[in-house]
Amino acid sequence: MNKTVKKILKITGITLGVILLLAIILPFVFKGKIIEKVKDEANKQLYAKVDFSEFGLSLFRSFPNFSLSVENFSVVGVNEFEGDTLASVKKLYATLDLMSVFSGDKINVKKIEIDEPRILLKTLKNGKVNWDIVKPTGTIDTTTGKPTEPSTFKMKLTKFSINNARLVYDDRLMNTYVEVNGLNHELSGDFTADQTNIKTETSVDDLILDYGGIRYLSKSNASIKANIDADLKNMKFTLKENENRLNDLSFRIDGFVKMLEQGYDLDMKFITDKTEFKSLLSMIPAIYSKDFDKLKTSGKLDLNAFVKGIYKDSMNMPAFGLTLNVSNAMFQYPSVPKAVTNINIKTEISSKGGTLDNTVVDVAKFHFEMAGNPFDLQLLIKTPMTDPEMNMIAKGRLDLSIVKDVYPLEKDQKLSGIFTADMTLKGKMSTIQNKQYEKFQALGTLMIQNFNYTSKDLTQPIDIQLAKLNFSPAYLDLADFNMKMGRNDFSAKGKIENYIPYWLKGETIHGTLSTSSNYMNINDLMPKTDASKEVKKDSVSKAMEAFVVPANVNFVMQCNFNKLIYDNLEMDNVNGVLEIKDQKVNMKNLSMNTLDGKMAINGYYHGPDAPANPAINMDFNVQNLNIQKAAKSFSMMQKVVPIAEKTSGNISTKFKLNMQLDRFMNPLYNTMTGGGSLNTSKIVIENVNTLNKVADALKMEKFKKLNLDKLNIAYEFADGRVKTKPFPIKLDKIKSTVSGSTGFDKSLDYLMKMEIPRSEFGGAANSVLNGLMAKANQKTGANISMGEMVKFDVNIGGSVTDPKVSTGLKEMKNDAVNTLKDQGKQLLDQKKEEALNKARDEAQKAVAEARKKRDQMIAEAQKQADNIRAEAQKAADKLTTEADAQGKKLISEAGSNIIKKKLAEKAAEKLNKEAANKAAALNSEANNKGNQLVSKATEEGNKLVAAAEEKAKL
Repeated sequence: MNKTVKKILKITGITLGVILLLAIILPFVFKGKIIEKVKDEANKQLYAKVDFSEFGLSLFRSFPNFSLSVENFSVVGVNEFEGDTLASVKKLYATLDLMSVFSGDKINVKKIEIDEPRILLKTLKNGKVNWDIVKPTGTIDTTTGKPTEPSTFKMKLTKFSINNARLVYDDRLMNTYVEVNGLNHELSGDFTADQTNIKTETSVDDLILDYGGIRYLSKSNASIKANIDADLKNMKFTLKENENRLNDLSFRIDGFVKMLEQGYDLDMKFITDKTEFKSLLSMIPAIYSKDFDKLKTSGKLDLNAFVKGIYKDSMNMPAFGLTLNVSNAMFQYPSVPKAVTNINIKTEISSKGGTLDNTVVDVAKFHFEMAGNPFDLQLLIKTPMTDPEMNMIAKGRLDLSIVKDVYPLEKDQKLSGIFTADMTLKGKMSTIQNKQYEKFQALGTLMIQNFNYTSKDLTQPIDIQLAKLNFSPAYLDLADFNMKMGRNDFSAKGKIENYIPYWLKGETIHGTLSTSSNYMNINDLMPKTDASKEVKKDSVSKAMEAFVVPANVNFVMQCNFNKLIYDNLEMDNVNGVLEIKDQKVNMKNLSMNTLDGKMAINGYYHGPDAPANPAINMDFNVQNLNIQKAAKSFSMMQKVVPIAEKTSGNISTKFKLNMQLDRFMNPLYNTMTGGGSLNTSKIVIENVNTLNKVADALKMEKFKKLNLDKLNIAYEFADGRVKTKPFPIKLDKIKSTVSGSTGFDKSLDYLMKMEIPRSEFGGAANSVLNGLMAKANQKTGANISMGEMVKFDVNIGGSVTDPKVSTGLKEMKNDAVNTLKDQGKQLLDQKKEEALNKARDEAQKAVAEARKKRDQMIAEAQKQADNIRAEAQKAADKLTTEADAQGKKLISEAGSNIIKKKLAEKAAEKLNKEAANKAAALNSEANNKGNQLVSKATEEGNKLVAAAEEKAKL
C-alpha cells in the first residue's frame, strides 16, 4: 500500500513538474509564433500601420489557456489620414485557446480586456472615413500581387471589456462632433454559435454632442445595461431586459433589429420609466451642471418614441415618431427667490415612412413664464425635403434683469436688458424661391434693448443699446445694431437674404452689411486670462483659433473703423470690403494708416477644413512705414528682416504672400512663397551683431554704424528662406553689392562684393590687407602689387545670434594678368591673336559636339520613356484582368446563398475598382517617370550646350 501511494505521489509530482515546466517554457516557445501571427494578420487585413512596444505571453494567468498582453498598441492611418492615430491602447489582454495555438491555423480568442483606449473616428468632407481599414477578402495585396486570404481568427468570448476609454467622432460631412470620456464597457456571448445571449453593460462619465455648430449635450453621463437575444444565423437582435440612463432620464428600449441584405428591419419602442419633469431638465446642459440635485421641480412628463419598418437609405425610411408632453411644470433653485412656472410643452415629430419628406415637426405648444414674463412658441414644418412648408409664431417679452432671480448666476455675473419677440413666418419655401412674396407671411421683429452683461471672463461689460431685426419674406432687415464694450463701440446695418431656404434646406444665405466703429480694441474681446498665471508674449495671438468659413454663406461687409487695435498694432482710418464667399474671407482694397505710414491689402483667408490647414493669399502695398515700429509690431518681420529692430528710417514695399497657418493662426514659415520689392528712405543701421563682426574682420569701425542712402531690393520667399537678389549699397567711398538669404530659422547666407579705395584703409586694416595679399601671391606664384581700388568678398554665414564672417581678396587672376601685362606687354600682344583664333575654333567644335550629344540624350530618354509606358500598360492590363477573374470566381463560389453572393458582388466590385485605380496609378507613375526622363535629358543636354556656348563667348 505504501509503495502504491509513493508511486502515485511520484507520478503526480512528475506530472505537476512537467506541467509547471511547460507553463514556463511554452510561452517562450510560442511567443515568436504568435507575434508573427499578429503582425501577419494586421498586414494582411488592414490599410493602416500597427505597432506596439511590449508583448507578453503567459500560461499562469489563465491556465490552461494562453494569456496574451500587448502594451502601447496603436493603429495609425495612411494616405489622407497619414499621421492620424485611429486607435491607441495602453494595455490589452487576451486569452487564447491553448490547443488552437498548438494547431496554428485557427487561433481562438476567448477573452479580451482593453485598458485606456483612445479612439478617433473621422469623416472628411468628401465622405472618406479613417476607420475603413479592413481589407475585404479577395483584395489584391500590393506587396505580393496576390489576393489576400481570409482571417484565421475565431472568437468565442466569455468576456470583452473596455476600461476608461476616450472616443471622439468627428464627422465633417454631417457637421457632427461626439466626444465620450470615461467609457467603461463589458460584453459577453458566444459569437461562434447560431443562437446566443449577449450581455452588455456600458457607462459614460462625460458625453459631448455637437451638431450643426450647436452643442446639444455637455458634461452629460450615461449608462446602458441590456440582455440581447442574438440570432446570428439570421442576424436578428432582440432586446430583452434593459436599463438605460442619460443624465437623470431613464428609459427602456423594446423590440429588435434585423440586418438585411440591403438595410435593416427595425421595430423598436423608446419608453421612459420616469414621468417627472426634472428628468427632462437634466438634458439641458446649463441646468444639469448647476446644482441639479438641489433643484425643486413639479409637473408631469410624457416622452415616448418608436421606429418601425425597413431602412435602406434616405429614400427608404421606416416609420418613426416622437411625442413630448409637459404639463403644468415649474422649477426653482433654492438659492434664488423666483421660479420658472407654467411650463407647458406639446411636441410631436412623426413620419409614415418612405422618404424624409414625409416627416412632420409639430410643436403645438411651448410656453413658460419666467418670474411672470410669458413666452410662447409654435412651430409646424411639413415636406421638409422637397418644399418645406412652415408655420412659426414666437411671441414674448423677457426682462433679463430678473434672470438672477430664477437662475443662480456666478458671483461676478450681471445681466440686464429687454428681449422682445413678436414674429410670424407662414407659407411654402417655393413661393420665396419664385419671388411670390405676397403668398408668404413674414412679419414681426426681434429686438434687444439696453442689454448689459458683466462677467469675470470679460475684460469689460458688454452694452448693446439697441439690436433690431425686422422680418419680411425676402430678407431680414438689420435696422439697428449698436454695441459698446468699455471704450469700444461697434454698429451695423444691412439686409440678410434667402434666410428661410438657408434655415430649412441649407441653401446659401446672402447678406450686405455696413459696419463702423470709432474705437475698437480686439484685445478687449479676447477672454480674460488669470493674472496669477504667466502669460506668454504671443498669448493674445494664440487666443484666436483658426476658424471654418462656411460654404453656404455669401456676405459682403463694408468696414469703416476710425481706430482699430489688434495685439500691439494700432491702425487708423481702416476702410475696405470684407467678403465671405466660397469658404474664403476676401479682403478687397482694405486700407489703413499705421506705423507712421499706409498699408493696403488685397487677398483672402481660406479655411474650409479649419482648424487644419488654413491658408492665406495676400497682396500688400506698404508705404513709408517706420521700420523699428514695424519690427516691434510684426513677429513675421523679425523673422524676415531680423536687423529691422536695429534700423531707423522708413520702408515701402509691395509683395505677394502665400502661406499656410497653424490652428492658432500663426505662420508656417516653411510653406511661405511669394516675394516683391522693397524701398527705403535714408536709413541708419547700428549695433547689429553681423555688421559688428564684418567691421572687426575688416578693421573698419564705420561698418558698425551704417548711414545708407535709399535702397531698392528685390526679394522672394522660397524654401523656408527670404532670398534677396543682388542690390548695391554705398557707404561713403565704399561700393558694395549684397545678395543672399535669411532663413526663418535665423540662419544667414550672404555675399558682399566690395570695392574699397586703398586710402580708406588705416593701419590695422592695412595689416589685414597685406596678410591677404601675401596669401594670394603664395597661391598664384606671382608678385602682385595693390592698385587704388581693392576688391573684397565678405561671406556671412552662421546665424543671426552667432554670425560667421570670412573675407578674401577678389579677382586675383585679373590682378596677376595686369601685373604680367606691365612686365611683358609686347609678348602678350604677339600671342594674343593666335590664342584667340585657336580658342574660337575649339569653342565652335565644342558647341557642335554638345548639341549632338544633347540630341542623342533626348532620343535615348524618349526611347526609355516609351518602354516604361508600354511595360506599365502591360502590368495594368494584367492587374485588371486578374481582378476581374478573381471577382467572378468569388461570385461563383458564393453559390445560391443570397447574402454570400451579395457580399461577393461587393467584394468583386471593390476588387475591380481598386484594380482600376492601381492600373491608373501605374500608368500615371510610368507617364511621370517617362516625362521626367525626357525632361531631365533635355535639361542636362541644354546645360551642356549652354556651357559650351558660354565658353565660346570668352
